[in-house]
Amino acid sequence: MTLSADDPLALIPAGLEDAFCRELRQGRRPRVEDYIHQCGDGSIVREYFELLQYMEAGTAGPAVAVPQRLSGYTTHAVLGRGAMSTVYRARQLSTGTEVALKVLTSPCGSLQDRFLREADIMRRLDHPGIVRLLETWVDGSHCVHVMPLIRGRTLEVESARRVDTPGSRAHQLSICRWGQQIADALQHAHERGIIHRDIKPGNVMIDEQEQAVIIDFGLSRSGDRLNLSNSGDAIGTPRYMAPEQFRGRSDARSDIYSVGVVLWQLITGELPWESHRGSASAVRLPDTAAAAPNVLPALGRLIDDCCHDRPERRPRTAAELRGRLLRLATTLGHCQ
Repeated sequence: MTLSADDPLALIPAGLEDAFCRELRQGRRPRVEDYIHQCGDGSIVREYFELLQYMEAGTAGPAVAVPQRLSGYTTHAVLGRGAMSTVYRARQLSTGTEVALKVLTSPCGSLQDRFLREADIMRRLDHPGIVRLLETWVDGSHCVHVMPLIRGRTLEVESARRVDTPGSRAHQLSICRWGQQIADALQHAHERGIIHRDIKPGNVMIDEQEQAVIIDFGLSRSGDRLNLSNSGDAIGTPRYMAPEQFRGRSDARSDIYSVGVVLWQLITGELPWESHRGSASAVRLPDTAAAAPNVLPALGRLIDDCCHDRPERRPRTAAELRGRLLRLATTLGHCQ
C-alpha cells in the first residue's frame, strides 16, 4: 500500500512531520498552522499534526506548572509528561493515599473536550487491565484526572531492557502473558463500544504483580457499533497505527494491529518503522520470524496475522487474540 493522491497525508512533504517532532523534543511549541500551510489545510492533515503534538510523550518541554497543593492533594514528583499533559505522583491530604494526577497542559477548547471525554470513557470501564479513574475536576486553570498510583514500569521501558537473552523462551512467555492481558482489557472495552486507537508501549504499565495495565484513553472513541467507521480523523500514534487509521477509519481490529506492533517490538527489541508514517506506506510489518529467528513459529505467525494490512485478515476480536496467546503461553510454559 502506498500513499496515493486520494490520501490527504500524501500531501505532507517528506520529513516535515519529523521536523515538527524535533521542535517539540527541543522544548519549543511549534504552531501547527506554520506546518500545515505547506501541505494544504485539510482537516485530516491538521488532525495529524495535532496528534503528533499530543502524542510526543516525554519529549515536549517543561512540566505543567502545578502548585504543591492542588484541591486536596500534594504533588511530589513528575512521573511522566507529554505535549498535552503531565502526570505527577501525589498524596491525598485526607487519607494519605498516594495517587497519580494527570494534569492537562492547556485546559481550553478541543484539548479540554478530549480530556473530559476520556474521563467519560474511563468511568464505563472496570477491569484489572485498565487503570481506574478515581475522580476528575476542572479547577480554575487546571483539568485533572486522579488515578491509582501504579508501581512498576511501562512496556516502553521493558522493550529497552535486556533482562533475558533476546528471543529466549522465558522472554517470549512474558510477552505472551502481557499480550493476553492487554487483549483481555481491550475485549472488555470493545464490548462496551470503546475503541482505544492508541495502544503503544508507553500506554501500558506492568505492575508489581506483572499485570499489564492500560493507563491512557485520551484518544479513545466511543460508539454503539464496532464496524469499520469513517470518522475523518487520522487518530493514533503513527508508528503504531493500522493502515486504515491513516485514512480516518478504525474499528476493534485497528487496536489488534497496534497490539501486534507492540508484540513485534518486544520480540525484536526495535521498531519496524523508520518514520512516523512508515506503517501507512508499507504493506505490513517485516516478517516476524525473519526479524527474530528464535521466535516460536506460532507466535511469529500470530504477530504477522495481527499486523496484516487488511483488517479482515487479522484476528476478528480481541477475545480471539487472547485465546491464541493463552495457548502459546501454555506451550511456552511447558518448555521451561
